[in-house]
Amino acid sequence: IAIVQSPTTVGTGGLNMPLAIGSCMFSQYWNANTGQPLNDPNTGQPYVLNIGSAYGYGNPTCTSGQWTMLSSYSTQVGASSLVSILTSGNTSPVSVGTSLWLQTGNETNIYQSVYNCAVVTQSCAYVTAPVVGSITSGSEQAVTALACLHVLSATGGNTKAVTVQFSTGCVPGNASGTGASYGVMGPPRLAQ
Repeated sequence: IAIVQSPTTVGTGGLNMPLAIGSCMFSQYWNANTGQPLNDPNTGQPYVLNIGSAYGYGNPTCTSGQWTMLSSYSTQVGASSLVSILTSGNTSPVSVGTSLWLQTGNETNIYQSVYNCAVVTQSCAYVTAPVVGSITSGSEQAVTALACLHVLSATGGNTKAVTVQFSTGCVPGNASGTGASYGVMGPPRLAQ
C-alpha cells in the first residue's frame, strides 16, 4: 500500500524560495479544517496575497513574510546569497520546530530573480515555505508548519512584494515526517 503524507521536514535542496511567512497571515487565508486555501468570494479562487504587505488581523496588523536563508545563520547576507536558494535550494534541512533567521531590509535585488523563476521559467511557481510564529526582521523564529505557495509574480521598486496564492500543489524533494496538511505533500512511500 502506498501512502502520501504531509511532511514535517524538507531536506537539503528541497526548498527553493528564501521566504518565510507569518502564522497569523497564514491562519487568515488557510482553512485548517479542510486542508485547503480559503477562496476569495469575488473570484472563487484562493486569495491573491502580497508577501511584503501587512494584513489586518486583530490588533496589531499581521506582517505577511520576510526573506530568510532557510537556516539559523544569524548574520545578514546579501541578495546574491538569497538568489542562490532559487537555483540550489536550502543548504540544511528545515523542520517544524527548528529556528530560521529572518533578514532585515527589503533585499530589492532579489525580486527580478523571483519573477524570472516563477513566471518566466516557472521553476519556482509552486514552492514550499516555512511558516513562523512571528515575522520579526533580524531575529530567529521557530518553524510552526510548512505551507504551499503558488508564486504568481514579484515586483521590486517601490512595491517590493511577492504575489502568491496558497495552494495544495507542492511536493518538495527530500521531504519526510508526518505533519498537518497545509498543502504540502511528501513523496509517495510504501506503508505495507
